[in-house]
Amino acid sequence: LIAEPFSWIHSSDGRVDDRKTWLEGAARGMALSGQRSARTEYGASLATHGEPAHTAVRIARVRLVNAEQKRESWIRQSHIWVRKSGQWQLIMGQGVGMYDGPPLDSRLHARYAGVYALEDGRKLTLVWQDGMLLATFPNGAQTQIFLASPTEEVVRNPLAGALRFTLDEHKNPRGVALVRANQEIWRANLSTKGDR
Repeated sequence: LIAEPFSWIHSSDGRVDDRKTWLEGAARGMALSGQRSARTEYGASLATHGEPAHTAVRIARVRLVNAEQKRESWIRQSHIWVRKSGQWQLIMGQGVGMYDGPPLDSRLHARYAGVYALEDGRKLTLVWQDGMLLATFPNGAQTQIFLASPTEEVVRNPLAGALRFTLDEHKNPRGVALVRANQEIWRANLSTKGDR
């Protein structure tokens, strides 16, 4: 099932394994630490190319929960498959680490669902779905949101910035700003509360 050539790009540090290195690591138990975690996939999509199909791309969000260590991780994982001599083979795998830390508070995250309106008419939409908070940004980009606190998003990439929320007297969100390098890029107010 593993093609030659093959590449696996690790989400932890961007390290790239070729086929030989990846198979040797698997034989040594490279993935055993992951087996101690409960693994759940969300939002899997599959796109095929060609007629008949010769290439397939599968993308999913993967949640790993290690109850013993009280850790939770989220990875966006992509697999590219090619058909060779009638057999599907994995030619490339890649993960993008989105969150790694203490278990997330689903009740906290669910409160933030809603539509936040910017002054120029654009909007940030946060949807609570399958136990996760999904965002569609004003530019159309989509991602999952992870909160470090009631007012701060986990900073995953300082260049992209992070969301900062303002709360009302009941500690419910009423507004949000995208902040990058301590500069406010845009601000939006909650216009429609979403479903939890």
